[in-house]
Amino acid sequence: MNYAYSDKYLFEFLVRAQASTKFSPENYWGAFPSVSAGWVMSEENWFNKEKTKIDFLKFRASFGVMGRDN
Repeated sequence: MNYAYSDKYLFEFLVRAQASTKFSPENYWGAFPSVSAGWVMSEENWFNKEKTKIDFLKFRASFGVMGRDN
């Protein structure tokens, strides 16, 4: 699921399902969530694109759980 507000603030939530035959049938599938947030600084009113010579500047942070079958 993605959400963008004013083309400046970005949020994403993802759940990935993965299976492994190395596990017993009751633990065959696993769910692995992740979240991220982004901020497009160059879209702020106070950001001067002409002065900085930067056309697009975005910061993004994310966190997710990864699965391992070993």
